[in-house]
Amino acid sequence: MVYFNDKPLPCPDGATLLEILKLAGREPELTVVVADGKFVARPEYDRLVPADGARLTVRDLPGGG
Repeated sequence: MVYFNDKPLPCPDGATLLEILKLAGREPELTVVVADGKFVARPEYDRLVPADGARLTVRDLPGGG
């Protein structure tokens, strides 16, 4: 389990940040993430496996046109 914007989010053991974002219904390419107080670069989303109890602060980037 991780804390996704301060709310508990159950997720499978070994889930990557990318998988967690998809599980939460977010579009990873339009999302900014801070994991336990540290900014996570988008190329790391498919490699980072947050620890059990990690705190993820997730914000959507504004769309424009």
